[in-house]
Amino acid sequence: MCPQPQMRRLARHRGAPCRSGRGGVASSFAEFCSSKGPTSRIPSIVPHVVWFAQRSVKGSRHPTTLPRLEVVVVRLAEGAHPTRGSAGQEFVIRARRTSRRMSDRNLYVQYGCGFSAVEDWLNFDSSPTLRIERIPLVGSPVSALFSGNRQRFPSVVKYGDICKGLPVADGSVVGCYASHVLEHLSFEDMREALANTFRMLAPGGIFRLIVPDLHARARRYVAEAARDSPDAAVEFVRSTLLGHERRPRAPLQYLRHLLGGSMHLWMWDFHSMSAELARAGFVHIRRCEFGDAADPMFARVERKDRFFDEDLGLPECAIEAHRPNI
Repeated sequence: MCPQPQMRRLARHRGAPCRSGRGGVASSFAEFCSSKGPTSRIPSIVPHVVWFAQRSVKGSRHPTTLPRLEVVVVRLAEGAHPTRGSAGQEFVIRARRTSRRMSDRNLYVQYGCGFSAVEDWLNFDSSPTLRIERIPLVGSPVSALFSGNRQRFPSVVKYGDICKGLPVADGSVVGCYASHVLEHLSFEDMREALANTFRMLAPGGIFRLIVPDLHARARRYVAEAARDSPDAAVEFVRSTLLGHERRPRAPLQYLRHLLGGSMHLWMWDFHSMSAELARAGFVHIRRCEFGDAADPMFARVERKDRFFDEDLGLPECAIEAHRPNI
């Protein structure tokens, strides 16, 4: 708890997300300085400003809010009231969100994360149920009714559509991960997703992706068909999630079908996906395996069962690619 009662009152009054300009941490600090009297006492309360800024940014909805703050005193000139922008003693406080592993130019992003969100990564998902869940009071029960799934998205998951571009700066991401996402997009949307992924990566940034391997499923189908298996075609279509065994009839079934997004819209193998990655500008494209990433941050987000379909007994198509280091 802040040892200054005035700061506690100020935090209750100004406990909004940190932002620049009027009404943010800088102006709130200036108001507090005014109430303290002589400007000579201002340096002694800087530690309490740190506490206040941390409290202010804690509730921020900005998608790149990170666990720790560094409060930077940008300018200090001598001789004037801290609330006035003219010459004199003026404190400008900027809350710069940082962590031990990240900064605004050193981000790790996974999109289409579902429920698999991890700390120290920015986690995005474009599921409509995520937006419904975040409606105050009624969101969770309404989402459970429409989706048929009572599991909730972790609080660190933010809404973001890679096809439209995620709310991160271009060239700010050093590592990006997409596990079983791109097969749920149409062909053209997938190209938009790769273009946006490339754009947000920094030079030398790493993109690791996993999609169901069409080649492995096709080989299995051909082998089963060669043995005259009557189930070969049915099992092949089921394994690709491209067909519908039954169509929705009741209104609630239609809603769940629209909100679910579990069916695949396009299938890929290593050669076709590699060609699309090269078309988007990626280089050093290779097959990858669980645990072989050079950057240890990927060990925090990758799961072994995403690289291998245990139900089908088939490996998935996992690829690593880089943005050119220029």
